[in-house]
Amino acid sequence: MAARQLTSTPFIVDSIETVDSKMKLLQQAQDEFATFDQQKVNHIFKSVAHAANKQRIYLAQLAAKDVGCMEDKVIKNAVACELTLGKYLGAKTVGIIEEDPIRKLTKYAVPVGPVASIIPMTNPTSTVITKALFALKTRNAMMFLPHPRSTFASSEATRICAEAAVKAGAPANILQCVNPDRAVSNHVMHHPVINLLVATGGPSMVQACYASGKPALGVGR
Repeated sequence: MAARQLTSTPFIVDSIETVDSKMKLLQQAQDEFATFDQQKVNHIFKSVAHAANKQRIYLAQLAAKDVGCMEDKVIKNAVACELTLGKYLGAKTVGIIEEDPIRKLTKYAVPVGPVASIIPMTNPTSTVITKALFALKTRNAMMFLPHPRSTFASSEATRICAEAAVKAGAPANILQCVNPDRAVSNHVMHHPVINLLVATGGPSMVQACYASGKPALGVGR
């Protein structure tokens, strides 16, 4: 495979109108994806993990341009792909996933999305890969909000995962990325389409997610 040319794009903040348009497409993708069976979900999940792993060096180079060691980023990208795939490929995430005949309880897996995901500058590609795989395995559409200093790296990781997902049969627009500033991030976090926030980053951003009034999962210090 030919090496990709390292490049960059100017940081242009998405407008609120652009975000709203993306949200409509995200909801449409979520509605369609929620109807997929386990076999289709597993195929998409596996295909994206393999596609991202093939681009682990290219993505590591982009990540290391912002912060960190390129070799470490390669390892993190590989771990995000290989360990996530190995651990969760066989997990049931569609329909009935657990039954207790004694207590007469049946547990169903249903998607909660669309999901908004905050991505840190420190790991702008491996975090996208991991969260994209988790979202796809659980039939959730996801909108990524990268750190302004690593927008290109995160958007490229999103693009690679999204293209592989759609090629494997996922709905168009199932994984998307915005170029945020504080106002755009706040708009996304409070947008009525978003049902869950997942934040990895600094304490201020994690706390902002917790304060949004929506269900949130945060890791940061």
